Amino acid sequence: TEIYTLSLHDALPIFPNLRPGSVTVPAAIRDRAIEAASGNPRLLDWLDKIVADASVDVDGLIAAISNEADRFRESIFARKLLAAQPAGLQAMLAKVNVVELPVPAATVYAVHDHPEAASHLRRAVELGLLEEGTDPETGELRYFVSNVLRPLIRPLISDDEYRKACAAAARSLYSIWVTQEPSVDGS
Repeated sequence: TEIYTLSLHDALPIFPNLRPGSVTVPAAIRDRAIEAASGNPRLLDWLDKIVADASVDVDGLIAAISNEADRFRESIFARKLLAAQPAGLQAMLAKVNVVELPVPAATVYAVHDHPEAASHLRRAVELGLLEEGTDPETGELRYFVSNVLRPLIRPLISDDEYRKACAAAARSLYSIWVTQEPSVDGS
């Protein structure tokens, strides 16, 4: 159709439910639908067809579209940011990722036995690639790989490196959480 060559302003009158001044749909829903479509003609067409349908959860659909768009943008940003980092920092994230819960710095150093581990840890936290929080019981810092990065970083290490990281993390956490004697001081 001709909609692909039109601007959003020119295209909206084509859609009876989304056009300016439409009385079939409340203005707030119309505005949210247009924003969620982000100028995508096919999505505008679909939304125009369903926004006035009382049997459809329009709010739920618009929210789902918006959430997906946010996730997609976040994923692209994370991929580009990750790719711009040194291989050692990327490997650290992939190795820390084997533990799917916040871990102490000693465990990060145990799984990422690298001369620049401390700078990799600091840089990853600064960039938001590694989340840092405080353990409410001990007051100590804990580190966690962002869920956005999980699918991007697993392929960065081999299966053998993954197994070794799992073993190092298990030894470190056992030492810290069970025997209360950190195996690596992290300095």
